Amino acid sequence: MEKLREINPSDNFLNAYDKYKYIYIWLDILGFRNELEKGNEEIYNDLFDIRDKFFDKFQELKVYTKESFQISDGIVFVCETTINFKKLIEIISKLQMEFILEKKKLIRGAISLGTISKKLYENEKYEKRKSDIFLISNGLANAYKLESEYIIWPVIATTEEILNGIRKFNHSDKNELFGLKRMFGKGSILYFVDFLENISSEKRVKFEEFLENSIKEYKGQKRIFEKYYWLLKYYMKKMKQIEESLSNDYLISITGDEIYG
Repeated sequence: MEKLREINPSDNFLNAYDKYKYIYIWLDILGFRNELEKGNEEIYNDLFDIRDKFFDKFQELKVYTKESFQISDGIVFVCETTINFKKLIEIISKLQMEFILEKKKLIRGAISLGTISKKLYENEKYEKRKSDIFLISNGLANAYKLESEYIIWPVIATTEEILNGIRKFNHSDKNELFGLKRMFGKGSILYFVDFLENISSEKRVKFEEFLENSIKEYKGQKRIFEKYYWLLKYYMKKMKQIEESLSNDYLISITGDEIYG
C-alpha cells in the first residue's frame, strides 16, 4: 500500500505555528436529522443501525489520522498536514461509494485546515486529555460551517483557499487538485471528492437502482429530490465521458438527453 505519510512532521519547512495545524474532515449522513425529527420508534432503530455501519465503514481511515471523534451521525477525522492527501482522497472516495451502495444513504462533508492550542497541548495538566484538545479548533468549526452553509449537494468538498494550504504541506504544484473535481457551491467554487470516478460496471447497476428508488421515494419532497436529481445528472456526465450510457429505463425516461454541465 502506498504510504500516506511521505514527510516527517519535524521537517524544517514546518515552522512552530504549522506544527499545530491539522486537516479536519467532517462527514455526516445526509438527511439523518430529518428522519430523527419524525420521532418514530422503528425509524430510531433503523437509524441506529445505519449510524453504526457508517462508523464501522470509515474505521479504515483511523489508522491514517491523528484523532477521530463521533458526534451524533457525524465523524470528525483530524489528519497531519504532511499526509499524502491525494491517497487519502482516494480512500475516502472508495469508502463513500461502498457505504452508499450498502446502506442506500448519501454522505455530505467538508475538509478544512485549522490550528489547536499550543499551550493546551503542551500543558502537562491535560496529558490524559490530549484528544479533547483537537475538538477546540477553528479547523472543526470551519469544516462544520462549510458543510452546513455552502455545500448544498451530496458531496465531500473543500475550498480553493484550503487547497492552497494543503498544497504547501504536500509540496504540490499550485494547480494540483489531488483528484478532487471542481463544482459550484453556494456562492463559491468548491472542490469535491469524486466517488463516481472509475466506477465498475457491477457498481453502476447497483448505483442506478439506488438512484431510481431514491428519486421515486423523494419525488414529492423538492429539497431532497433536487439532491438526488443533481447526482443523477452528474452521473450521466461521468458516463458520457467514458462513452457509456444509462442502463436503467426509469432514469432514462426522466432525464431525456439532458446532461448536467
